[in-house]
Amino acid sequence: MINEKLPHIGIITNKKTRDGKRNLIGHNIGGGQVLEDYLFKYKIIVHYTYI
Repeated sequence: MINEKLPHIGIITNKKTRDGKRNLIGHNIGGGQVLEDYLFKYKIIVHYTYI
C-alpha cells in the first residue's frame, strides 16, 4: 500500500542489488517502469506466485 491508501503491484525480478543481497522489484508509480530495491519499502498485504 502506498500512503496506507493506494494498492501497488511490484514484480520481483531475477536482477540483484549491487551488493547481491536482494532482488530488485519492477514497478511503476507513475514515472515509468523502474527496477528498484523496494521489497520492504511498503507494507506487503498479499503475494502471488506465477509459474
